[in-house]
Amino acid sequence: MSKQSFQELFGSDNHCFGCGMHNGHGLRIKSFWDGDYAVAIFNPQSYHCAGSTTIVNGGILGALIDCHCNCFAIADAYKREGCEMGTNPKIWYVTANLNVSYKKPVAIDTPIYLKAVVSKIDGRKTWMSCELFSKDALCVTGEVLSIRLIDK
Repeated sequence: MSKQSFQELFGSDNHCFGCGMHNGHGLRIKSFWDGDYAVAIFNPQSYHCAGSTTIVNGGILGALIDCHCNCFAIADAYKREGCEMGTNPKIWYVTANLNVSYKKPVAIDTPIYLKAVVSKIDGRKTWMSCELFSKDALCVTGEVLSIRLIDK
């Protein structure tokens, strides 16, 4: 795996709540290559709780999947085009569809592991599947459709 995350390699333009390295109030997830997959580990904090202080809020879990996959789509596009991440022209993707299925509650006191794979590419559209694990159990799955913004 690379020593720098996708998000660190994108540069200073990303202020996203979930994946922006320059958003001091955000989740600041870090995604990395692992073969053809993108992986991330996130350590939830007590303020990421749902109604119960022992489980992670579902919206936070959805945001983790959303941002992990969008960053993966960006990294994958740079790779397919043979360009270094963060170089000009900048590549950006946005979420067109996010489908999240909650299987089990996610404990707030253990790291969360995400693993995503690109399932289809068609023009500016990239579809990804993501699995979210806690304590080695599959807790959440997500399907994300990301669309590349047109270069200006």
